[in-house]
Parts: sequence; structure tokens; C-alpha cells
Amino acid sequence: HSDGILCPIFNPEGLIIGIQIRYHNAQRSGKYNWVAGAKNRKHRPTSHLQNSELPIGYYNGKISSSTPLIPIPAGMKNPVIMAEGTNIKPFRISTRTGLITIGASGGCHHKSPEQLKANLIQAEADGVIIAPDAGSRTNKHVISQYLQTKELLESWGYRVTIAWWGQDSKDVGDLDECTIDRLSTIKYLTWEEFDCVERSTRGDRYPDRNLEKKREFGEPSTEEYDAFVKEQQQQEEIDELSEEFEDKRDFFQYLNSFIRKLGKKFAKVLSNTDFTHYRL
Repeated sequence: HSDGILCPIFNPEGLIIGIQIRYHNAQRSGKYNWVAGAKNRKHRPTSHLQNSELPIGYYNGKISSSTPLIPIPAGMKNPVIMAEGTNIKPFRISTRTGLITIGASGGCHHKSPEQLKANLIQAEADGVIIAPDAGSRTNKHVISQYLQTKELLESWGYRVTIAWWGQDSKDVGDLDECTIDRLSTIKYLTWEEFDCVERSTRGDRYPDRNLEKKREFGEPSTEEYDAFVKEQQQQEEIDELSEEFEDKRDFFQYLNSFIRKLGKKFAKVLSNTDFTHYRL
């Protein structure tokens, strides 16, 4: 990779809990990469928190006007938006809409449940708006992440609704990209309504271009996220085995050194001893 932008991820207290780099020239691993310690470093820091979750971003929606720039779903007074991405995109959405926005890589909010629940409590949320990326309805993997997040939220007692601004294709733009006119015309769908529209637009006529599209537009796909988590877990297991091996190696090196020193001292004692008066 070449140069890029350092993108911090903030929690509700405004503390940085993780960092990603957005590369200017994306290659095999996409535009966004997590910052972590070198793989050959002992006790290296990883991108995971102490509870093993990947960081999710929390952005407080402060704008110059106190009136949100999008309509609020009926029956909600303080909804929170769920968006893909952990830094630039959810931050931009929060400043455009005036609503607190929580962002997770690949839309995998449900994979960081401790943070998600704490963030919703901090926000005093009375409902949740899932904001699907433009064109995401044809990506079954992303839809699966939205559904799992929805089910988790509902198990906690939150009402969940889906924001829809006609984002059938990427040309329409995500919530951080679409025009102001589209922002003002956002509608809210139930999951069943969204699923019906999603089914009507999904089919064999859509080839599996999702991974390439995700790389093109800078958001990691679900497959990349899962692969990353698996790689991190494997690396942590390797690190633990490496540490155990190094501990044992250090012990044996110490033991070997001790025996060598003992042998030299014993040899010195023998060399300075007169054995002429000893009889066999």
C-alpha cells in the first residue's frame, strides 16, 4: 500500500478506541485496513478491544441547527442510526442528519454487542434506524448482517426501522452522499417491506460483484471482515504458542548457561587440587 488517511474511531466519551488507514490506492485488502502491531512482535497490540470485539464508532450528530435534516420515524423521539463503516461515513451521516450514528465495519454491529448496547444506553435511544448502503439489497451477505443486527436490537426491546431514499443502485449514493432533496424525502420501512423490495430486485441477473464493489467504494465486505477476525484469532493463538515456546527456550538457555558455568568452576577446582597424596 501507499500513503493514506489515518482514521480514528471514537467511543461515546470521545476517546479513540481504534484506528483504520484509508489508503489512496486500494489493492487486494481494500481501502480500509485496521492498525495493529507487527505480526512478529511479542505481545503485539491488535485491533480488538479487551473484550475481543472490534471497535465500532459513535458520532453524536452535532450540527448547527437543532432540527434534524431528515424526518424522524413516527413514534420515535430520539432514534439512532446504524451505518456501515467506522469513521468517515458514520461521522458524515451524523453531521448531515443531526442524529447520533453508530458505525461498524461491513454493517456488522451485532458482532460487537457489548459496545452496541452500551452506546445505545449512552444515547438514550428509543428506536433504531438502519441505513442500508446504496445497492446493498443485491448483496445477500450484507442483508444477512442487517438482519442479524435487527434481531439483536429487537431482542433488547428496541423498535427497528429501515431508511429508504430509493437507493436501488450506487448511483443514488449512500446516506452520506445522496442529495439534500433525497434526505428530505426519506421513508421508513418495516423489515418485511424492505425484504419484499429486496427480493424483487435480487436474482441471478446480478453477478457476484460485491467484493469488487466494496473495494471500489472503500468499505470492507462481510467476507473480508470474517476473514480478518479469523486471521486475528489464529495470529493470537500463534503468538501464545510462540510466547510459551520462548519461555521454555529461555529456561533451557538459562539451564544450559548454569551448567556451563558450574562445569567451568568444577574444572577450575579440579585443576587447583593436588591429587598426589590420594590413593586409588
